[in-house]
Amino acid sequence: MQEYKPTSVDLLEVAQWSISCLLPVEDRECCAAAKLAIEYANYWRPVKTQGILLCESHKFTPEEVVLGGPQLRPNLLPQYDGPRGSLFHVSNLYYGLNECGTSSLPHNQGSIQFWKLLGTSAYGYKEFKQSGNYKKILKSGNKCWASILEMWYAILVRLKDRGIWLVDTNIYG
Repeated sequence: MQEYKPTSVDLLEVAQWSISCLLPVEDRECCAAAKLAIEYANYWRPVKTQGILLCESHKFTPEEVVLGGPQLRPNLLPQYDGPRGSLFHVSNLYYGLNECGTSSLPHNQGSIQFWKLLGTSAYGYKEFKQSGNYKKILKSGNKCWASILEMWYAILVRLKDRGIWLVDTNIYG
Protein backbone atom coordinates (compact mmCIF):
# COMPACT_ATOMS: atom_id res chain seq x y z
CA MET A 1 0.00 0.00 0.00
CA GLN A 2 1.42 3.37 -1.01
CA GLU A 3 1.53 6.13 1.59
CA TYR A 4 0.20 9.61 0.84
CA LYS A 5 3.00 12.13 0.34
CA PRO A 6 2.15 15.82 0.62
CA THR A 7 2.72 17.84 -2.53
CA SER A 8 5.91 19.84 -2.53
CA VAL A 9 5.76 23.51 -3.52
CA ASP A 10 8.39 22.90 -6.21
CA LEU A 11 6.43 20.04 -7.79
CA LEU A 12 3.23 22.06 -7.63
CA GLU A 13 4.83 25.06 -9.33
CA VAL A 14 6.26 22.89 -12.13
CA ALA A 15 2.89 21.17 -12.67
CA GLN A 16 1.06 24.50 -12.60
CA TRP A 17 3.49 26.01 -15.12
CA SER A 18 3.25 22.96 -17.41
CA ILE A 19 -0.53 23.05 -17.50
CA SER A 20 -0.56 26.84 -17.93
CA CYS A 21 1.49 26.48 -21.11
CA LEU A 22 -1.39 24.53 -22.63
CA LEU A 23 -4.16 26.94 -21.68
CA PRO A 24 -5.27 30.31 -23.01
CA VAL A 25 -4.09 33.19 -20.80
CA GLU A 26 -7.61 33.87 -19.45
CA ASP A 27 -7.91 30.27 -18.22
CA ARG A 28 -4.59 30.12 -16.36
CA GLU A 29 -5.04 30.04 -12.64
CA CYS A 30 -2.32 31.41 -10.39
CA CYS A 31 -0.17 29.12 -8.30
CA ALA A 32 -1.46 30.88 -5.17
CA ALA A 33 -4.90 29.35 -5.84
CA ALA A 34 -3.41 25.87 -6.03
CA LYS A 35 -1.48 26.46 -2.81
CA LEU A 36 -4.61 27.68 -1.03
CA ALA A 37 -6.56 24.66 -2.29
CA ILE A 38 -3.86 22.42 -0.80
CA GLU A 39 -4.15 24.28 2.52
CA TYR A 40 -7.90 23.63 2.57
CA ALA A 41 -7.51 19.97 1.60
CA ASN A 42 -4.83 19.39 4.23
CA TYR A 43 -6.87 21.16 6.90
CA TRP A 44 -9.84 18.87 6.32
CA ARG A 45 -7.66 15.73 5.99
CA PRO A 46 -8.54 13.21 8.71
CA VAL A 47 -5.89 11.90 11.09
CA LYS A 48 -6.65 8.41 9.75
CA THR A 49 -8.24 8.36 6.30
CA GLN A 50 -10.95 5.71 5.94
CA GLY A 51 -12.16 6.87 2.55
CA ILE A 52 -11.75 9.58 -0.04
CA LEU A 53 -14.61 11.64 -1.39
CA LEU A 54 -13.50 12.87 -4.79
CA CYS A 55 -14.99 16.34 -5.18
CA GLU A 56 -15.32 18.68 -8.09
CA SER A 57 -12.27 20.66 -8.93
CA HIS A 58 -12.47 24.14 -7.50
CA LYS A 59 -13.92 26.81 -9.75
CA PHE A 60 -11.41 29.15 -11.37
CA THR A 61 -10.49 31.75 -8.78
CA PRO A 62 -8.81 34.93 -10.08
CA GLU A 63 -5.43 35.88 -8.58
CA GLU A 64 -6.73 39.14 -7.11
CA VAL A 65 -9.42 37.21 -5.25
CA VAL A 66 -6.99 34.61 -3.89
CA LEU A 67 -4.32 37.11 -2.86
CA GLY A 68 -6.33 40.11 -1.72
CA GLY A 69 -9.98 39.16 -1.85
CA PRO A 70 -12.50 38.77 0.93
CA GLN A 71 -12.10 36.15 3.61
CA LEU A 72 -14.35 34.33 6.01
CA ARG A 73 -14.94 36.92 8.71
CA PRO A 74 -12.69 36.35 11.72
CA ASN A 75 -15.53 36.62 14.25
CA LEU A 76 -17.44 33.75 12.63
CA LEU A 77 -16.79 30.19 13.76
CA PRO A 78 -14.15 30.95 16.40
CA GLN A 79 -13.60 27.19 16.78
CA TYR A 80 -12.42 27.01 13.14
CA ASP A 81 -8.67 27.55 12.87
CA GLY A 82 -8.23 26.68 9.20
CA PRO A 83 -7.62 28.82 6.12
CA ARG A 84 -10.02 31.72 5.57
CA GLY A 85 -8.92 32.95 2.14
CA SER A 86 -11.16 33.05 -0.93
CA LEU A 87 -11.24 29.99 -3.11
CA PHE A 88 -14.27 28.83 -5.03
CA HIS A 89 -14.55 25.34 -3.53
CA VAL A 90 -16.78 23.64 -0.94
CA SER A 91 -13.91 23.18 1.53
CA ASN A 92 -13.91 27.00 1.86
CA LEU A 93 -16.85 27.86 4.12
CA TYR A 94 -17.15 31.32 2.55
CA TYR A 95 -17.87 29.84 -0.89
CA GLY A 96 -21.54 30.50 -1.64
CA LEU A 97 -22.15 32.62 1.47
CA ASN A 98 -21.19 36.21 0.66
CA GLU A 99 -22.80 37.25 3.94
CA CYS A 100 -19.96 35.51 5.80
CA GLY A 101 -17.14 37.33 4.07
CA THR A 102 -15.25 40.50 4.81
CA SER A 103 -16.79 41.72 1.53
CA SER A 104 -18.88 40.24 -1.30
CA LEU A 105 -17.72 38.54 -4.45
CA PRO A 106 -19.67 38.44 -7.70
CA HIS A 107 -20.58 34.96 -8.95
CA ASN A 108 -20.14 33.38 -5.51
CA GLN A 109 -23.04 30.93 -5.83
CA GLY A 110 -21.31 27.96 -4.24
CA SER A 111 -21.87 24.29 -5.02
CA ILE A 112 -25.29 23.61 -3.58
CA GLN A 113 -25.55 20.10 -5.03
CA PHE A 114 -22.40 19.10 -3.15
CA TRP A 115 -23.77 20.07 0.26
CA LYS A 116 -26.51 17.46 -0.08
CA LEU A 117 -23.90 14.86 -1.03
CA LEU A 118 -21.57 15.92 1.79
CA GLY A 119 -24.36 15.95 4.38
CA THR A 120 -25.51 12.51 3.32
CA SER A 121 -21.92 11.23 3.43
CA ALA A 122 -21.40 12.72 6.89
CA TYR A 123 -24.59 11.53 8.58
CA GLY A 124 -26.06 8.82 6.37
CA TYR A 125 -29.04 9.29 4.07
CA LYS A 126 -31.79 8.31 6.51
CA GLU A 127 -30.47 10.35 9.46
CA PHE A 128 -29.72 13.40 7.32
CA LYS A 129 -33.08 13.35 5.54
CA GLN A 130 -35.08 12.79 8.75
CA SER A 131 -33.25 15.55 10.63
CA GLY A 132 -34.68 18.13 8.24
CA ASN A 133 -31.18 19.50 7.64
CA TYR A 134 -31.37 18.19 4.09
CA LYS A 135 -33.26 21.36 3.16
CA LYS A 136 -31.90 23.65 5.89
CA ILE A 137 -28.34 23.57 4.48
CA LEU A 138 -29.55 25.41 1.37
CA LYS A 139 -30.45 29.09 1.06
CA SER A 140 -33.74 28.06 -0.55
CA GLY A 141 -34.73 26.21 2.64
CA ASN A 142 -33.10 28.44 5.22
CA LYS A 143 -32.82 32.23 5.13
CA CYS A 144 -30.42 32.38 8.11
CA TRP A 145 -26.91 32.38 6.64
CA ALA A 146 -25.32 31.97 10.11
CA SER A 147 -27.29 28.75 10.59
CA ILE A 148 -26.24 27.50 7.15
CA LEU A 149 -22.60 28.29 7.93
CA GLU A 150 -22.78 26.36 11.21
CA MET A 151 -24.33 23.36 9.45
CA TRP A 152 -21.74 23.40 6.66
CA TYR A 153 -18.98 23.53 9.25
CA ALA A 154 -20.55 20.65 11.21
CA ILE A 155 -20.76 18.56 8.03
CA LEU A 156 -17.08 19.08 7.21
CA VAL A 157 -16.06 18.33 10.81
CA ARG A 158 -18.19 15.18 10.82
CA LEU A 159 -16.63 13.99 7.55
CA LYS A 160 -13.15 14.56 8.99
CA ASP A 161 -14.08 12.77 12.23
CA ARG A 162 -15.40 9.80 10.26
CA GLY A 163 -12.13 9.59 8.31
CA ILE A 164 -13.59 10.86 5.04
CA TRP A 165 -11.19 13.12 3.17
CA LEU A 166 -12.42 15.60 0.57
CA VAL A 167 -9.99 15.51 -2.32
CA ASP A 168 -10.12 17.93 -5.23
CA THR A 169 -9.96 16.59 -8.81
CA ASN A 170 -6.99 18.52 -10.14
CA ILE A 171 -3.21 18.43 -10.39
CA TYR A 172 -2.62 18.50 -6.64
CA GLY A 173 -5.70 16.49 -5.54
